[in-house]
Amino acid sequence: MKTSILLGLVSVSLAAMGQVSESPNALALLTVYSPEGPSMLEFPGRKSWAGHLWLDHGDVGRLTPGHFLTLKLREGEHCLAGERFSFMAHESDVRTVFTLHSGQRSFMRLVIESKAVAGFGPTRWLAEPVTCQEASHEAAAAQPVLLKRLEKSALDQVAREPFFPECTR
Repeated sequence: MKTSILLGLVSVSLAAMGQVSESPNALALLTVYSPEGPSMLEFPGRKSWAGHLWLDHGDVGRLTPGHFLTLKLREGEHCLAGERFSFMAHESDVRTVFTLHSGQRSFMRLVIESKAVAGFGPTRWLAEPVTCQEASHEAAAAQPVLLKRLEKSALDQVAREPFFPECTR
């Protein structure tokens, strides 16, 4: 009896201090991926993403074509952005704002739209919401992003998945 009361008090105290992890059902999963394909900016057109990813104004890390990353995020509004075309990686002003709900799994395709010729010209890193079926069709063979390519501050949000997620029926 005393043990259960003591454990109850400890768990209440830890919860009050914010040290008890959230229930997995209280989180949503977001899988972002860059389709396999060219990412070089020599010619204008639509390319696979190669560059830094920002989530809610924080640098997550670098993604390259043929790779995916699943993030555990709280319910609510979030934004994704790429990098501003410059010699230093800075967050772009072009952002995709989206809302997640608890227990939900969402997918975003990461692409570059470029009007660059020989590497010079307007370039936009874009995140596009897609269905699970679209994502699976494009990225079933994608590899997870290597953790060393991610910022340490983002590692707590990473849901480590060895394979691209399958669609549930």
